[in-house]
Amino acid sequence: MSESPLVMVLSAPQKGAWAEAFALHYMLQRGWWVAYNFSANGPFDLVAVNRDGKVLLLDVKFSSYKGASKKRRSLRSYRVRTALQKSLGVHLFFIDEDLNVVFEPVLPVPRDARG
Repeated sequence: MSESPLVMVLSAPQKGAWAEAFALHYMLQRGWWVAYNFSANGPFDLVAVNRDGKVLLLDVKFSSYKGASKKRRSLRSYRVRTALQKSLGVHLFFIDEDLNVVFEPVLPVPRDARG
């Protein structure tokens, strides 16, 4: 698999910023209200709330397949929540260079929260 233009052009911090912007857009498009955590080292990146008051704390991760064998191309490989993230109920939001999204722990895909 050749590298996507995104992987070839962006630095690691830029990929992280792009992934956070993608996650924000992803949740907004599904009708969630989203707030960005400006803390540089917080346990989550985004807070999403739907009309029913369900709150999701999301730690966004970009996954690249660069150098990965076909067996290791899982978005959830080698990324785990910290003890603090587990106690807070933080979900990992994985996005890859092909725009595949995976939540960990697994969630039903956030449906349109508008109704």
